Amino acid sequence: MTVLSPIQSVAAVAPTSAPAPTTPAADSSSHTLSRHAARTRGPGLSAHLRARIARDFHARLHDEWGGRFVTHGRTPGSDAVRLDGNDYLAVTGHPRIVQAQIDSLAHMSLWEGVRASGATAHPFRHNDPGHLARMIARHGPGLVVVDSVYSTTGALCPLVDVVDIAQAHDCMILVDESHSLGTHGPQGRGLCAQLGLTDRVHFITASLAKAFAGRAGFFTMPDELRYYLMCHSYPSIFSSSLLPHEVAGLAATLEVLRASDAARERLRQHTVRVRARLAQLGYPIAQGSEQIIALEAGTEVDTLALREALESRGIFGAIFVAPATARNRAMVRLTLHAALTDAELGHLEQVAAEIAPQVRPWAWPSARRQRPLSTSSA
Repeated sequence: MTVLSPIQSVAAVAPTSAPAPTTPAADSSSHTLSRHAARTRGPGLSAHLRARIARDFHARLHDEWGGRFVTHGRTPGSDAVRLDGNDYLAVTGHPRIVQAQIDSLAHMSLWEGVRASGATAHPFRHNDPGHLARMIARHGPGLVVVDSVYSTTGALCPLVDVVDIAQAHDCMILVDESHSLGTHGPQGRGLCAQLGLTDRVHFITASLAKAFAGRAGFFTMPDELRYYLMCHSYPSIFSSSLLPHEVAGLAATLEVLRASDAARERLRQHTVRVRARLAQLGYPIAQGSEQIIALEAGTEVDTLALREALESRGIFGAIFVAPATARNRAMVRLTLHAALTDAELGHLEQVAAEIAPQVRPWAWPSARRQRPLSTSSA
């Protein structure tokens, strides 16, 4: 099986038998880890694993992150503007859902699925259907894997072109709709439905932890594959089914989302407004167009400084670093939602303007990548 997917960062783990270089720095950190292991309960780590952590992670933790894990920022107060979640239509706490729902399940990533299947992955350039066609011509047909809305940048996939190319080359296609389910299409049915592509896409996957504000997921497949998968997919066979109250909660959420056209329109208006203002202030966000906004500062040090500038003024986003991003493409991700008030949007815009001279977004590597190449004539 060949899997073709847009280029993104994938973490690789070296075999445990790989030798760790012995350096004074590594030895010092290893001794620190040994002392820490002596104070913790349970079985300790092997010396080799301790040395590997010291070699691969301690400098990052202590030198770049200041000894504090990167996701541990300030604690938001009651007046904070929260832009770090995925409840795009603000349905959390809706009375019809609260009556039915307690908890739910999580989902696997697409790249982990590729690895677990043993398939060979051939990445193609992000949102470049022409490059996809060339990769298929080189490697042969397979399964084309894309997101409808990309989770870090908010970019829309050119789905019509991608589906056309997949069909023309006898490929199957998988579209992850995690960040478009509920926010796009008629009654929130997603981008495939909005574009009339549902019947041409072999597999549609989606997390229900975004607009559904739950902890489950689903995928669709051709009818002829259903029973085969039920007998041959170990994750499916050995996973627990949803409980009745969980199904009831998701069913109630579905009805709420179907009737949320007004919330979808508010979200769209918020997105257009905030993106226009941030672009006006010099933030390089042109790679996306949807409710997810990436403030890609580049290095982790610069991204931590950006987060501190935002959080100290009451704006809370979500920080993304390697391996969720490429090594020097760290970012603070802002996810807009329909319940944001005019005052909250105004505060976000005010803070973005206030910190711009400090964080200098026009000098970020992402800004340089978005500038057109200059040409000169002889």
